Amino acid sequence: MSAESQRVIKSAGMRILSDLIGLPFGAGLIGWLIDRWAGTTPWVMLAMLFLGFGLAVRSVLRVANNRPDQGPDTGK
Repeated sequence: MSAESQRVIKSAGMRILSDLIGLPFGAGLIGWLIDRWAGTTPWVMLAMLFLGFGLAVRSVLRVANNRPDQGPDTGK
């Protein structure tokens, strides 16, 4: 395995890890703030957590289906 392919694999792994941690955390934090403002604790936070997990899974699937020879995802 070449150094370039190892770099691409490590980069994809770091992106997956950051998405799996960051998206649910960020969405949960936004939901918690909305709950505090609207007084609907904990319903918006729970909905945002589910949304964050769903977005994280979608992002992981996009990274997993992206072939290294295709280049970066262009959104098409």
